[in-house]
Order: sequence, then C-alpha cells, then structure tokens
Amino acid sequence: MNITYKTAIRADVFITRVGTPEQIKTCLDDILVYRNKLIEDSIQFDEATPGHWRVDSPIPLPSWLKEGVEDMTNNISNIYCKIDPTFADIYKSNTNKISNWWLNINELGLDVPIHSHSKHKFIACYYVQTTNTGDIKFFNPANVLKEANGKSPFISGYLHSPKDGELLMWPAWVPHYVMPSTIDKKRICLTFTID
Repeated sequence: MNITYKTAIRADVFITRVGTPEQIKTCLDDILVYRNKLIEDSIQFDEATPGHWRVDSPIPLPSWLKEGVEDMTNNISNIYCKIDPTFADIYKSNTNKISNWWLNINELGLDVPIHSHSKHKFIACYYVQTTNTGDIKFFNPANVLKEANGKSPFISGYLHSPKDGELLMWPAWVPHYVMPSTIDKKRICLTFTID
C-alpha cells in the first residue's frame, strides 16, 4: 500500500539560544535591580497573585535580544511562507514587529494558568532564569475544549523544560500552561507578542 500524507493542521514550537552568558547575567541583574526598587517602593506587579510579578517593558530591551527575537520571527515566517500559501499571501503585505513585551517573575510554587494570545501572530518567551523552575506545556485546542478523543494522535500536547538563554516562539493561538516551580528559585522570563 502506497500512502502519502499532507499535514492539515500543525503548531510548531521553535527553540534557539540567544545571548552570551555575560549578556544573560547583565539582563538578569538589571531585572533584579528593577524588582528590588519596586519592593522598596511597596509596588506589587500582580496584587491578585502574591509572588507573581508582571510588568510591561520594565527595562530597556537589550539590542542583542531584540535582534534575536526579530531574526527568529523572520526565519519562522519564511519557513511558513514555503508551506502555507495563505500565510505567504498575507505575509507579503506585512512586516514582523514586536507589538508588546513584558517581564514575568514567579516565586516558588506559582504557575501560569492555561491561556493563549490568539490576537497576535506569534508569541515568544526568552528565559533569563528558568532552568528547573517549571516546564511549559503546549496543548492542542481540541483537547482543551474536550472535543477530541484522547487516544487520537497529537492530542496529548508537548512539554518543554526551558533552560536559561533559550528563546521559544510558537503560533500565538496555541494554548499553553506554565507548571508550578518546585524549587526555591525565581522563574524569570521576558515574553513578546509579534504582529
């Protein structure tokens, strides 16, 4: 039997490393100085969830990181242009840009509930200090909505254990969940929406 197949629906997670150890340490130091200043001023990022800090554009975005996000976005867009004619047609009249970025700091035991960023094209997360502080899980929306048999292919999702200095990017419509940290170390990442 000769079988051919075409991928009808796909959601990829792209992973690369960005920044030297020195650049990552400088970025981390800048973030911690910023956080400590907010603590001194009695400002909590997220009063609804003590221990979860989130703020838009907290520090000047390092040029090496901005360039890394932009380069990855352009490379991924080129990949998708070759395999998705509809995306290619739309992409011809658009440019990629970082539309927003923010800082997340989570203390021990905190998670980030399942969510997506469906109004955007891509979402990216740069892991400044995250090794061993909780995995990120990506879900097939059909499984989230209980619209699929759990024994079907590609329903269980994809689990990734982020490492310091990694940049992950994926289509923004993909639901994802950040699992609780089980060690006493702050999980620190910068998140970007791409339009």
